Amino acid sequence: MRNRVVEMLKSQRGMFLIITMGALVLALFFVLLIRPAKVSIEALDRQIAEAELREEKMKIIVPVYQGLAAQELIDIPEDLSIAEKSGLSKEEIAEIIPRFKPFAVQAGLTTVS
Repeated sequence: MRNRVVEMLKSQRGMFLIITMGALVLALFFVLLIRPAKVSIEALDRQIAEAELREEKMKIIVPVYQGLAAQELIDIPEDLSIAEKSGLSKEEIAEIIPRFKPFAVQAGLTTVS
């Protein structure tokens, strides 16, 4: 009878050992293969989202850039001198708005005083 109990315990230990080893193999499989793959896929998903966002921005920016590139460049004279810094009198200040009005009208702007 004692032999039967020993055999039964050995059998249960064997089953326990097999089940424990199987769980350990599954845990190692998850930790070593599934988890790194998931992290890698999440990183790729972030990169894809960033690329899609850049593409949407480019769809908006390209027409604006093409419009600016089509405009003629203004030649700036090189012989411009820098004026001396000095205060303006009240009469000169009053003349500023009438001087800028033609420029504003030419640019399609309105002056507000």
